[in-house]
Amino acid sequence: MASTIQVAKIQDTGGNTIVESDGSGAATTRIPATYLGSGTASSTTVLYGDQTYKTEPSGGVTGIATSMTSGTGINLAVNGEITMPLQPAFSTYLSAQQDNISNSPASYTTILFDTERFDQNSDFNTTNYTFTAPVTGKYYLRTELWCANVDSAAQYVQTALVTSNYTYARAWAVDVFSQDAGEWVLSQGFICDMDSSDTCTVGILQSSGTAQMDIDATSVFGGWLVC
Repeated sequence: MASTIQVAKIQDTGGNTIVESDGSGAATTRIPATYLGSGTASSTTVLYGDQTYKTEPSGGVTGIATSMTSGTGINLAVNGEITMPLQPAFSTYLSAQQDNISNSPASYTTILFDTERFDQNSDFNTTNYTFTAPVTGKYYLRTELWCANVDSAAQYVQTALVTSNYTYARAWAVDVFSQDAGEWVLSQGFICDMDSSDTCTVGILQSSGTAQMDIDATSVFGGWLVC
């Protein structure tokens, strides 16, 4: 059978009151400020480590703002590793070789990156071979194109990260070759300024020569949000 013990106060071994009845006889108690902290406890205050109640900063923790309503934005693993499972990051490649790139310098031929190794925030479209920035920020984008049958009669080959804000282009001279290049790897990477909903595709063009250059399926395009 349960028993009831009635006491006026509870003290620690040093004689300090921990819990004390308010004397009204009602089912209420009071805990000294030493244990509760100084200041006023309310729905808008937070008990800090110095045992004082302070007004809770608007918008969450000072220096960190969030508009997330569900999911995990930042994950801290047991050994201290930090991952961001929704941070934009993608890696793509071609499902098949892209043959006979145009020899017209008037416009870029879009590289058909139609297969994903991963797409962490679902920002890459394998139908139109386009990355779309979900938020305004700085994105590191990089491509490596494995070219075959490059005609030495061409003047130059130019690759580009074609974004909504700017076309980041890089050219290589071809007419210095003594013969056609059976294999040639062209790499390009840059930190690109992108606004929300801006897009990026990878383009290549060849100036003159024969339209015989192929883009091997081992070519890749990827990137991630830096800041």
